[in-house]
Amino acid sequence: MGNASRVYNVLTANPKGHQKTITVRPREGATVSITLHRFALVGKGDQIRIGASGSNKISVLPSEGTEPNIPITPCFTSTDYIHLGKERIDIHIREITSAADLRALEFLEQFHYKTNSTLGAHTLSLKGRSAAPSVGGRRAILYAAIRLGEHWIPAGYIDLQMPLMMCKPRHQLFDHTFRHSERNIAWDKWNAAAIKKYLNAIVRIARIVVAPELRG
Repeated sequence: MGNASRVYNVLTANPKGHQKTITVRPREGATVSITLHRFALVGKGDQIRIGASGSNKISVLPSEGTEPNIPITPCFTSTDYIHLGKERIDIHIREITSAADLRALEFLEQFHYKTNSTLGAHTLSLKGRSAAPSVGGRRAILYAAIRLGEHWIPAGYIDLQMPLMMCKPRHQLFDHTFRHSERNIAWDKWNAAAIKKYLNAIVRIARIVVAPELRG
């Protein structure tokens, strides 16, 4: 895609399995298809910057030019460990990047009191209505696995989502003067104008699931 980074417009975004395929087009040139991880935070109408030839860096351009680009690839990954008695347990936290990761996510999902319909299944309430959780829009999944002996096993995940528009406790909490110390975010009252302008600056922890064997 050239020796310098370029900006592309995202035309479509189609998730399937553990991947998401987007079609993009530069200001001048042909349409290109790119395969990303399933929960990459990019969608139709976004603009992305693709790194120079040989680079795997892809980022979404923010709506406000003063904000930094939002990294999409390389995917987030982090390693750590804990001591349990004399045992050292390695922990790996990452985004969903493989079919095995998606199967692990589906395995963990069954231990939540509501099944996530976006993974292909849903629970029903007593009256037959879907009891799947409300999804506020784009979401990111951070999946954790631990190593026991020679095997890595699913430990849990955190589901991060865009906020829902209507949330009375948040309205009450935010309804006072606020000035961010570093970013251009400020309001005097959390009214309709502030909600419209700043709602997408918020991320909510929609779900935390831990494997039953590790709870307590």
